[in-house]
Amino acid sequence: MELNSQLLKGVLDGGILLAISARGELYGYELCSALATYGFDTVRSGSIYPALLRLERDGHIDSVLRSSPVGPDRKYYRITEKGIEYMQQFIEFWESMNQSINQLIREVQ
Repeated sequence: MELNSQLLKGVLDGGILLAISARGELYGYELCSALATYGFDTVRSGSIYPALLRLERDGHIDSVLRSSPVGPDRKYYRITEKGIEYMQQFIEFWESMNQSINQLIREVQ
């Protein structure tokens, strides 16, 4: 459904920051798996990696390459101070919008 896709795109950055904050440093595949456990199971890695690049470019996360016990090196992502501030703003916005939308839903039902 197109609506789900658009809504998800709007919250993906916040979801990524929350997952990294909750779990600590994660490499891409770990992040995809973590997001799936939090209900982002419809999000494809093709959406997550561009979001990671954008978050890194904007200074909300940074990354470090580490050797892997199997296969190529892995890029681990961690949240920055700027990312923590952005995440807090996201949480405040989400809680406010959630309350507003739930109120509207109750009025419609």
